[in-house]
Formats: sequence, structure tokens, C-alpha cells
Amino acid sequence: MNKLWLERYINNEEISEEYCNKISKFHKLAPDNFYITYNWYYCRILHEEFTGDKSIVDFQKEISDLYSTNLQKQTVDLLNMEYQFKVIQYLDTLDEPSPLLLASLDSVRIISKLTESNWQNSIKLAYIFVELKDYDFAARLLEPYILSDNPFDELIFSYIAICSHLPYKFGSPRFILAMNKAKDLDNERYCKLFKKDKLTIQALENTKVKEVYCKTCGK
Repeated sequence: MNKLWLERYINNEEISEEYCNKISKFHKLAPDNFYITYNWYYCRILHEEFTGDKSIVDFQKEISDLYSTNLQKQTVDLLNMEYQFKVIQYLDTLDEPSPLLLASLDSVRIISKLTESNWQNSIKLAYIFVELKDYDFAARLLEPYILSDNPFDELIFSYIAICSHLPYKFGSPRFILAMNKAKDLDNERYCKLFKKDKLTIQALENTKVKEVYCKTCGK
């Protein structure tokens, strides 16, 4: 096992299916070795597809059982977090909402020590999904707060930044509302939104956004 890990590390190899097949063989030889089991579970997260809710629940139980081994909690947390990301990405593609999605989000909050449901924690959670390049879900986490009468500027500008990866949202009522609130919250920062690495000129195809921007920023 150590030889396989060292071989992969030295050669800077990704955790391929071929590598995982080797791990699977080790697991069959030593199913009670929780170090091998940990690596085998990680391989399954990377390469195994879900077949339904039962497969999600069953695999979650297997991962949760690792907390009762001699593995450090933080080590198992990292694996559990990777699993939650996989579950969330899978469930987010389904037409019908699943209660398992809320369970996975709760798990992420717990693991990340995000115990309260507020705008600050929603931003932190959104950043997690931005790292996963799941911009749609990150935007949806923040959208309920866009309607607030007294939104915080960090939330508004974070939402706009996320929308820069989602051009289809440029015409949405929430994006227009966020842009208007950004103007009122921080005029200077608002006017810099269309500079390099910010919003593209495509956002100005929305006439309501363009009108306010030109009037506010003198363009």
C-alpha cells in the first residue's frame, strides 16, 4: 500500500481508475484495514456513479463508520466533505428536489462549523461551491438574501461576481435588483464591475442594467 502511494506521489500521478483498481484489490485482501478502506472509499467517490437514493444512504453509512476507527476525525471529515460535494452535485441535476440534498448541505455546514443559517454562512458555503465551479448552486444559496431590505454589500457583490460566470442570469430580476443595490451600497465599487476580470460587456445587453450603469458611472 505504501509502495503504491509512493509510486503515485513520485510520478505526480492522478488517482486514476487503474490506481483505484489496485486499491480495490488490497481492500479485498484486507477488508478490516481502515487505512486501505479510507483510500478505497475515496476512489469510489472519484469514480463510482450513484444508482439512486439507497446507494447514497448506504455509502454515507460506510463513511460514517470510519469515525469509530482510529483514523483522526479531521481525516474522515475531509473524506466526508468530498462525498457531500459529490452527492450535492448529483442531486442538483435531478428534476425533483430530494430531502437528501438538505441532509448533505447540513453535513457540509456541520463539517465546516457552519451551524447557523445566516447570510455570512451562506456566503462561506457559496464559496465552497464556487471552488467546485458549481456557480448555479452558489448563486442559489445567496439569492434569498438579495430580496432583503438591508442587504450587506459583501453578499451583493459576491452574488454579482458569481453571476459573472452565469451570463444567462444577466437578464433576471434578481441580477437587476442586485446591480441596483450594489450601486446604492458602494457607488465606486459598482462602477468598477465592468473592468478587467469583472463583469463582461454582455451584462450591458440588459437595457435596465445599461441605463443605470451609464447614468451612474458617466459612460
